[in-house]
Amino acid sequence: YEIIDKDKYDEYLYVGIGSTALTLTGAITSYDFDTKQCTYDLARAKKIAHRKRRNRRYNQFAPHDNVISKAIPGTATDAAEASRVGIRATYNTMQTEIDACSTVDEVYAILQKYPRQDVPPEALPSGYDTTEIGVNIPL
Repeated sequence: YEIIDKDKYDEYLYVGIGSTALTLTGAITSYDFDTKQCTYDLARAKKIAHRKRRNRRYNQFAPHDNVISKAIPGTATDAAEASRVGIRATYNTMQTEIDACSTVDEVYAILQKYPRQDVPPEALPSGYDTTEIGVNIPL
């Protein structure tokens, strides 16, 4: 652990090692207190990123899935399906980008490029991937 000044917390969290470390906690294999640098397992970082990708995709799918599953006549099921195609394409691109990463910094940059979404009311807890990768990581 490291004690930091309260006024430096935002810098630690969003600029320093904290930003990557908080996002990819389960991939940390060691931490050097002298250099303030974490060592990461790239394969684990990619697994974490893919889990985050699947959960972000589900966040965007949930409202459209709700419309399609009800199949109420006169609703916008065609529009919902068209939106799902676009969402699927976006997250297929994200998957390819994650797989091509050669450093943890690249993985982190991709997660920042595709930011986390708010949980829609239609999303069910069972739709999220909560598998444990190394340690329990909050979604």
